[in-house]
Amino acid sequence: MQNVELRVIDETGVVLSADTQQIYEQALPESVRAIQYMGGSFENGKDVFHDAMVLFMERDDAARSEIRDPVAFLVTVSKRIYQKKFIRGRKLQLTSEWPDRLDISDDDLYPSWSVRRLLSFLEKAGEKCLNLLSTIYFSEMPMEEVADRMGYKNAHSVSVQKHKCLMQLRAIVKRKKIEYDAFQN
Repeated sequence: MQNVELRVIDETGVVLSADTQQIYEQALPESVRAIQYMGGSFENGKDVFHDAMVLFMERDDAARSEIRDPVAFLVTVSKRIYQKKFIRGRKLQLTSEWPDRLDISDDDLYPSWSVRRLLSFLEKAGEKCLNLLSTIYFSEMPMEEVADRMGYKNAHSVSVQKHKCLMQLRAIVKRKKIEYDAFQN
């Protein structure tokens, strides 16, 4: 009986191991979503993700094993490539001159305690508020663009909803502070 090896080939013709295929399948949708959130298209997302995947694959096994979360690594690298290619207006060329190690800190891959805490409050405020406030404050889009992108009638509607979300967020934080103060006494 012959041993048959299953070989998955991505659209560029590269053979991927089972582990790499799993990472690819998990990271591609997340990377594309992140790029679309930053204002890019689906095609931009796929393009920069494949650039990030090439960088990931070019790392030797020892360097790859140092990465605690390959999916987070690929999403972060994709976002940085997108910023350099499209947001900053510079053209980034993939060449053989890429460094063996990318200078990415754990802070880039894993959010700090305060960011995780803020995100937990935003999640408690609801998905609608989370999306709205993230778009306004993290993407720094003008209100008119936020209205178009999120389906509001006009910038004033966005402003009113932002105010409501901030009031809801303030109430959640205040309630948590009261709970914390009661626990301390």
